[in-house]
Amino acid sequence: MFVRGLAITLALLLYIGFVILSLSTRVPTPTRSNYTAAAKQYLVKHSKLPWANGVAPIKESFAGLVGIRFVATFFVANASLFFWFFPSLTQTQTQTQTGPEDDPAPLIVWLQGGPGSSSMIGLFYEMGPLRVNNDLTLTRNNWTWNEKASMLFIDNPAGVGYSKVSPTSQSTPSFSATSGPSYKNGYVTNQAAVGRDLVLFLEEFYKLFPAQRKAKLYLTGESYAGKYIPSFANAIIEHNKNMSEKDETNDDFRLKQYFFPLNGIAIGNGLTDPASQVLAHAPLALALGLVSKKQSEVLNSYAQDSVQKASKGQWREATLARNEIFAKFKEFSGNINPYDVRKGSVQNSWVDMETLLNIDTVKKALNVPTVYKFEKDPKVAEAMFEDGMKSSKGVVSETAESLKVLLYQGQFDYRDGILSCNDWISQLEWTGQKDYSEAPRNIWKIGNTTVGYVTEHKHLRRVEVLHAGHLSPKDAPEATREMIYELIGLN
Repeated sequence: MFVRGLAITLALLLYIGFVILSLSTRVPTPTRSNYTAAAKQYLVKHSKLPWANGVAPIKESFAGLVGIRFVATFFVANASLFFWFFPSLTQTQTQTQTGPEDDPAPLIVWLQGGPGSSSMIGLFYEMGPLRVNNDLTLTRNNWTWNEKASMLFIDNPAGVGYSKVSPTSQSTPSFSATSGPSYKNGYVTNQAAVGRDLVLFLEEFYKLFPAQRKAKLYLTGESYAGKYIPSFANAIIEHNKNMSEKDETNDDFRLKQYFFPLNGIAIGNGLTDPASQVLAHAPLALALGLVSKKQSEVLNSYAQDSVQKASKGQWREATLARNEIFAKFKEFSGNINPYDVRKGSVQNSWVDMETLLNIDTVKKALNVPTVYKFEKDPKVAEAMFEDGMKSSKGVVSETAESLKVLLYQGQFDYRDGILSCNDWISQLEWTGQKDYSEAPRNIWKIGNTTVGYVTEHKHLRRVEVLHAGHLSPKDAPEATREMIYELIGLN
């Protein structure tokens, strides 16, 4: 009896501890008296981070976990998203955070793809303000977009990086996969759920940083974020439309509190319309000299099979056929890096970042419980498997009617590069489609150096980035920063 009683007591204490931890991720509604305290919970302890000798630490940033879905009975978060927010390096803390401001720096949100890849890849290897060295020390990135703009990196969806789905995830509300957000054991299974979770997060973010509500908002990302970004934008547009329709019986009542100042989106090397994009893999591999004609025919047969199954709504089978294209490309080419064919058989590696973010002192500095592991949870990709071949092209078309849309691709990306995006971009159904199709493809230079090509009409701009792969901001940092600054009105 004593042992049994002790076990029950321990279980109760563990549950209470989890409740406290979950409640701590819930952001209080800001007032003038509690705003500063709420934001300070998320201040990054920069002195605790491993800066390289002679490198001046970033003055201020904010990071931690925010609950987005809760168990109603105990108000315990069963899904939380990790964020790392960097105010513009050229604006003071007073201007950006603690007081009213008429003209704050634009706010850029960055989402990585996957599904299942952490946005810390963008932070540490692409356009973020930090770089991680082989010895796990930190340096500064001279070409960061954060120089003139504030940046918000979100590990999305729950299960990616530090973002977590809790043991109570089975209590997540059930939604129809055909009419709205859908979840499987707390993991998102469709783009509606991705958009919903991100809007819930953004609501909490604006409670922490109300001054950011005046900043023009831009959503950016790459790869599978070619679906995330349109879904997020669509969810924001719907949120803004319905903002005045407050209904306390609605499960999403929390969404309808603040207008989100969305001004535009940018998708880099995006997987947006898979059914058209898979058809580019065979001819591209052949043109690059990485497969024989007969081998390209094999790749094409899998592509055609994938498209056919997608047209029948056989989403799992369609994604399996698409995956086979890359498996055969790997076999035929001798394991050439599909994200940047210039690298030969050398593959991308984020091991330095992953090691750094699993150090306890780093977790403490970022306000993350040390029991959390920074990881790529395979259940994220498993839950979204049937989403793989579904298109978000229509949402991009709708977005282009009212918001700035930037679509850019790197020259040497085999997976989601220039050739794979030609068809779906030209097929976008919006009022400017005809004029866009007739628009000139202009040479883009920085100084005397040609860095890419630009085609644009009204809100839609397409940029082909030279000397870049799948991670264009990493490979062409100066050009992509100029491109983004042009989008957000800083050039």
